[in-house]
Amino acid sequence: MLAKGLARFWVWALIFVVLGFGGCSSSVRYSAEEESRYIKPTVAVESFENRAPDDMPWRIGDAMAEQLTERLVQTRRYEVLAHGPLRPTSVNAQRDSSSGPSQSADYVIRGVITDFGSTAGADGVLGVFEADSYSVVRAIIHVVDLNNNSVVASETLEARVPNSEEDQAGAYDQMAFGSYVFNRTSLGQAANDLLDDAVAMIAESIEQRPWQPKIASVMENCVVINGGSNRGVQRGTVYVVRSPSHRVYDPDQADPLGSIVAGTVGRVRVTQVTEQFAIAEVMSGSGFAPGQTLFVSDYSTSRQSVQSSSY
Repeated sequence: MLAKGLARFWVWALIFVVLGFGGCSSSVRYSAEEESRYIKPTVAVESFENRAPDDMPWRIGDAMAEQLTERLVQTRRYEVLAHGPLRPTSVNAQRDSSSGPSQSADYVIRGVITDFGSTAGADGVLGVFEADSYSVVRAIIHVVDLNNNSVVASETLEARVPNSEEDQAGAYDQMAFGSYVFNRTSLGQAANDLLDDAVAMIAESIEQRPWQPKIASVMENCVVINGGSNRGVQRGTVYVVRSPSHRVYDPDQADPLGSIVAGTVGRVRVTQVTEQFAIAEVMSGSGFAPGQTLFVSDYSTSRQSVQSSSY
């Protein structure tokens, strides 16, 4: 934790140093805690559908979703939403509210449990210990981009752990799912292994999505872009800044009718580039805010004499 805190301190210290040399004011409108949520994808986990034999004492679909949610929060890579109705981050807020409030999400994680239990060896009987029997947990995990309703990743994950005599003697109806006692069983270990694999699969699928430059922070007359030389951002590039587009839905049928392209907020020019972020000065416009999207302006092509540099 101390190392992470020091790393965060030096990142913000570097921003202030760059701003000082770049001519931008270092007056920050938002705290680091507030701004961190603008550079993280928003993720929600739905209760898993359980297609496995339902002879366990738990609501496995809910329990697996809760455990996955906890793991995603612990990665600190995402803003993880609580359970509730969802809408894409780009959806028009003026929708029929008769179904109650909904939450904006970039991605939703859906799962289908196909196996959850023990399998005996060739000469064994289900529920009776055999040396080659296993606890098996298998699930199909979908990562869905809510902004275009597309499945960006789908994978069948499986985890199996050899059973032991202690597992067969244990009474699952006396254990809470995810408890210390349950996690020591072969079935608990298999469930945890699958959930760990799911977190890795989710991280890989989201991180491989095409990168879009966005405003990560706002200063007095400058903005911080969520990418630097690692993303090919160059000094002198001019970006047009737009607010997120809004998808319009039929208020009665909730069918998508189309999208409304957001208006231009303004233009910014990159003045300083570091490895992981860039600083851009405001050329025109107002109302800049974290989360707004940047598009390369045609104006950039007329300024080829500007040399690229980085810190």
